[in-house]
Amino acid sequence: RVLDGQGRAVVSANNYGGATVRASRLLYKLVRAVWPRARTTHFLWDSPVPLQHTYECTYANTQALGEPCFDEAESYGVSLLWGFPGWSSMLRLLPRSIHSLMLRAVNRIAMRVPKHADVMVFVWRPRKSGG
Repeated sequence: RVLDGQGRAVVSANNYGGATVRASRLLYKLVRAVWPRARTTHFLWDSPVPLQHTYECTYANTQALGEPCFDEAESYGVSLLWGFPGWSSMLRLLPRSIHSLMLRAVNRIAMRVPKHADVMVFVWRPRKSGG
C-alpha cells in the first residue's frame, strides 16, 4: 500500500543463520563444555532470548516475511566473519596487504551468497496485482 508500482522496499538485518553465527555458536558450545563459567555468559551471536519467544532473522525467515506482498528483486550479503571470536585479533596480526586481501575475498563471498553472510539485504518490488 505504501509503494507505487516502481517503488522498492529495502530490508537489511543481521543474519542469525549465516555461516559466522553457526560457526560461532559451535565454538560457544565447545567453550561452555570445557569452561563452566562460560555457561552463563551471553556471547555476541547467542539468541537474545529463547528462540520460541523471538523472531530470529535468518535468510529464510526474512525472505518469507516479504513473500506475501513483494516479488524479490534481489538479495545480497554484506560481510563475512564479522564478530567471529578472534577474527579481528587475527587480522591485526597480519600485514595490511594480506589483511585487505582477506577482507575483500570474504566480502565477495558474502555478496554472492547472502544466505551465509553476516548481514543480508533484500530489495523487494511490489507484487503485481492480478497475476
